[in-house]
Amino acid sequence: MVLKNFWRFVLRNKTVFIIFAAVQISIVVAFLSVFNYAMKTIDDFKKDEKQCRTYSVSIEGNYGGKSELDNALSSFSDRYKDKLSEFYVLTVSGKDSVRAEYIFDSKKVVTVGEGFDRRNFESGKKEALAVYKFNPEDTNIPDVKIGDTYELFGEDYKIIGSTLESEFIVPYNSLTDIGNLSGICMVFNRDLSSVEVKILEDDIQNILGGGNIIYPEQYSSNIYVSAIGYITMFSVVMFVAIMNIVYLYSYMMNRRRHEAAVLRICGCSVPKAAIVYLSENLLVSLCTYVIGMLLHIFCVMPVMKAVTTEIGYYITPIEYICIFIALLLVQTLVFIPTMTRIAHTSPSVLTKE
Repeated sequence: MVLKNFWRFVLRNKTVFIIFAAVQISIVVAFLSVFNYAMKTIDDFKKDEKQCRTYSVSIEGNYGGKSELDNALSSFSDRYKDKLSEFYVLTVSGKDSVRAEYIFDSKKVVTVGEGFDRRNFESGKKEALAVYKFNPEDTNIPDVKIGDTYELFGEDYKIIGSTLESEFIVPYNSLTDIGNLSGICMVFNRDLSSVEVKILEDDIQNILGGGNIIYPEQYSSNIYVSAIGYITMFSVVMFVAIMNIVYLYSYMMNRRRHEAAVLRICGCSVPKAAIVYLSENLLVSLCTYVIGMLLHIFCVMPVMKAVTTEIGYYITPIEYICIFIALLLVQTLVFIPTMTRIAHTSPSVLTKE
């Protein structure tokens, strides 16, 4: 009944429906595009904010063996376990930069595949996250796929996922030697005071054996301006999208007031009529959203890549679903007042309007 009733309306109002569908698809494409850029800005902000809490120290030649380094890292992480969000060593395997994580970070973003779990991280399995290759023509990044084995430090590592970081990521416990160790990085979960920095310098000297300390950069005002700009743009697009949806659905329901009157005259109750129209709303929303999503993925994203060379953020399937649910919820909320007005209007008045 739902499909038949809706198809009858479409055939009688082809032009109106085509315009309605085109506007709906345009709203979806615009919303997804701005959402993509907004999330990229948020990611950039998080990276900059994290960089402002990152201290590193060069330790080339400071340790005679891995057991000596193990003891130093263990002592340092125990002392700062409540303040560190990340703690890792940087090393090199051939021409590949590698990050060996000492503190397990379950929030590590994995673009494709899966990340480390605590068990294989602590056991030191020969597993790695590869650098994500945005551009297939980039010869500086190895062309490896999930499931491949890749040689690091003369041993085979299984690639279980890819990351947006600039280095391969492996568990620290998987390292067997530290011949090409270059430095230790520590990311704190908050900014350190001048007193805490002085204590940190002493601990680096006494526990980690000293080295050239690289201090974090100061916050840049540009990232705040950019974030405010994208948030404003996102808010404007959301407002325009909601206003368009309000107008479109009100207009479409007014065009169908005669149908609503006929359904009421034929004995269809208001709740049943609402279910019919809500079902149609779900069907149309799903179809227009899928079309808009495909246009965003296969038309807008390639243009973004050509313009920006690197998008930096990809909407995940879960986010696509959540965005659809949010848009559907908005459309349903818009639909209720119009349907309520029609429900409280007698069929005789509806047919005369």
